[in-house]
Amino acid sequence: MHRLEKNILHHANKRREQRQLSKMRIKDYLHKVKANKYTYNNLDNMLKIHFQLRYNNLKKHQEKEVKNIFHYLDSMEEFNLKINLLLSNENDSDYFKKYEVMKILSEAIKY
Repeated sequence: MHRLEKNILHHANKRREQRQLSKMRIKDYLHKVKANKYTYNNLDNMLKIHFQLRYNNLKKHQEKEVKNIFHYLDSMEEFNLKINLLLSNENDSDYFKKYEVMKILSEAIKY
């Protein structure tokens, strides 16, 4: 394969990846914010209910697309990095990280 053909294939793959990123759906994020055994540690019942309601709302809209609501971010790739950064913060509780991401995703649903 010649260098030109490789270059064309590389750019075609990049465009395909960008289209897939721009078509991110809520269901692509649900596994990241699902509650685990550490999420409800030391929480009262009202906080648990709020978390479950927010998660169920996202599940109801799981087929809808996500838009970038951060105007300072240029692409959906940066939006995904921002979400992953919020989820990887070690200083916050599991509940807080996931709830904050769910709030952002709720605002980012394309209707």
